[in-house]
Amino acid sequence: MASEQSDRPDAGVVAASRRGACPSLTEPMQTGDGLLVRLRPRHGILSLQQGRALGEAALRFGNGLIEITARGSIQIRGLTSEMIAPLAAALHEAAIEIPKGPAIELPPLHGLFQENANAAALEDLVRQRLTALLDSKKLAAKLSVVIDGGGPFGLSAVPADIRLEAIGPERWLVLINADGHKRLPVAVGNAGEAVDCLEKLLQFLAENGGARWRDIPSDRLHATFPELPESSETIIRATPEAPIGLVQIDGGAIAYGLRARFGQLRAADLIGFIDDISHLGIQSLRPGPGRWLFLVGFAKSDIDIVADAARRHGLSIDADDPSIKMAACAGAGACASGHYHTRALGETMIDRWPGVLDGSLAVHMSGCVKGCAERRAALTFAGVDGGYHVVLSGRASDPPDALIAGGDIESAIERLARLIEAEKQGGETTATCLARLGKKRIVGALRQE
Repeated sequence: MASEQSDRPDAGVVAASRRGACPSLTEPMQTGDGLLVRLRPRHGILSLQQGRALGEAALRFGNGLIEITARGSIQIRGLTSEMIAPLAAALHEAAIEIPKGPAIELPPLHGLFQENANAAALEDLVRQRLTALLDSKKLAAKLSVVIDGGGPFGLSAVPADIRLEAIGPERWLVLINADGHKRLPVAVGNAGEAVDCLEKLLQFLAENGGARWRDIPSDRLHATFPELPESSETIIRATPEAPIGLVQIDGGAIAYGLRARFGQLRAADLIGFIDDISHLGIQSLRPGPGRWLFLVGFAKSDIDIVADAARRHGLSIDADDPSIKMAACAGAGACASGHYHTRALGETMIDRWPGVLDGSLAVHMSGCVKGCAERRAALTFAGVDGGYHVVLSGRASDPPDALIAGGDIESAIERLARLIEAEKQGGETTATCLARLGKKRIVGALRQE
């Protein structure tokens, strides 16, 4: 079977994105700043040269803004329909393979440690055997498949419709409806048997109108899969996420975790960063969940060079950087739907809340109430005509808990900061303090009631 990489991508016709679909080269998504495509290279790996080529493509064909998503995919923004075909051609020219169908997610540091099984090899087997099924429009638009080889930095906290998890040497556990807290085991077997099970699961979903597992009644699920247990199992211990900063990998080399501030990186900065470190022999760039970007395979003695280059080009190397827990969309000036400059508000919060943003509080700055698929956050600011919706423990699209006039937002932020500083108890995080205070007190501070 010829690999997908051997076939030049056909992007001559740009299809309208299905409602709720993940934007791709074949189905880009219309946003306020043009079309958006979401890319996940095979195995989640780019060479340094491919990373530079991706930056050049974003600069040439888009608006020069690159985003790393909460699940570790790469987004290029500001495209027009005429630019999709040349973008696809540029990626093909750089040998950046973007497989069709649902993203298959692997831990960003897979293959670098002793693992139970080879996740990349299983992804290849899945794509080889299930090519047509994975490309089926009958599957749910946002179907998620995770393959975890069992290394020290896995994806147990990342929700997935279907998870293939190595539990021993070449022994794979297949699970469904894994939300990071509970999951339902389906089968255990070798790689071939795991793919057989995955095929059966995908066919069932396709035959049920692109359903997700949460949509399937329990009795119907057990009638089709009688081997399923009656209830989900609880995840007792989640594997740690790969950290920011230095990670020692097998063989003596290192990986280094970086993060684009607010999850955004200008293409010119990515190109400049890569140029500054291109002489260090770095093997690969690997985007990861949590908006991380990992550099893999260079000498520990070169850390200072990498760190200095990162600072110059908008990448954070500080594990205590408050922006790590803050997400911002493109915002006004980059997106026609944006009502305010999201990153500017984020920087204002960092400046005004030095003792409040302690890493416990997830904050989302959304230029509009759409929210662009961002997850729930403890504190969300969504732009609207004349001001801001403030949503507590929710999404930008949720009904607001408070409405703040545009000119009052900085004062409202300062009032909330003073409340937290006054009420925070010994050993308490900002997140637990807000949870204890409750919505009424928080809204009162925001409104000066």
